[in-house]
Amino acid sequence: MPGIFVRQELVALDRLHEHEQVRAERLAELTQDIMLRGILERPIVVDVASNVIIDGHHRYNVFKNLGLKAIPVIYADYQNDSIVILNSVVTKQQVVASGRNGHKFPPKTTLHQVKTANGLVAISELVGKISYRVHLPANGAKPL
Repeated sequence: MPGIFVRQELVALDRLHEHEQVRAERLAELTQDIMLRGILERPIVVDVASNVIIDGHHRYNVFKNLGLKAIPVIYADYQNDSIVILNSVVTKQQVVASGRNGHKFPPKTTLHQVKTANGLVAISELVGKISYRVHLPANGAKPL
């Protein structure tokens, strides 16, 4: 598993590319949660080579809809063989192409897992939790 995660940083939303659509009801729930608690618990995971979001499309869209400009990101080496897409006919190359060309897959098309000594683990679980304080813009952004 060495070398999967490259670095963590705060990244401007306009530098990131989505490859999946989101579910409106999940987006609304997460928006309410983040606005109520004022905390983002997990960074999103992004491919270091392409800036395509691997994990965290709903979190990304919450930040975007609230008018926030940047989000905590863990960059990953997406081409590392330890990162796999579970139960999908979609390849990593198709994920990156989708992010670059803007043609998004349906929600939850890809479920990224990492091969570990204990079996497959969701990539978001390996990243771990953070307590990033979300500062809502003064323009009165409202939940969806």
